[in-house]
Amino acid sequence: MITEVKASLDARGNIVDWDYALWSSSHNERIVNAGRLMPATLLSQPFVSAPSVPMVQPEGGGDRNAIPLYRLPVVHVMNNFSPTMPLRTSAMRFTGRAYERFRH
Repeated sequence: MITEVKASLDARGNIVDWDYALWSSSHNERIVNAGRLMPATLLSQPFVSAPSVPMVQPEGGGDRNAIPLYRLPVVHVMNNFSPTMPLRTSAMRFTGRAYERFRH
C-alpha cells in the first residue's frame, strides 16, 4: 500500500482540510480457489487465481483506516484500487505487542 496524506490547519491548529489518497489491492485476499495458493502457481500447468476485488464499506479495504473518525469541514479520500501488486502480501496477525517478539 502507498498513501499520500495532506492536511491544512487553521490559526488554532485545527484540521480544516483532509486529503488522503491510497493505492492498494484488496485487503481480502483469502484463499477462494487453488490459484491463490503459492504452490499452485508453480505447477507446470498452474491454477489461475481468483481475481482481486475491492472491499466496500463498512467492511472496507485499504480505505477503511483512511476515513477519519473526527468530523472535519473538508474530507477527501481517494482509494485507487490496484488488482495486482508486485509483491505477494498477507495480514500480520498477532495477539499484541508484536515489537516484543522481534526485539530479541
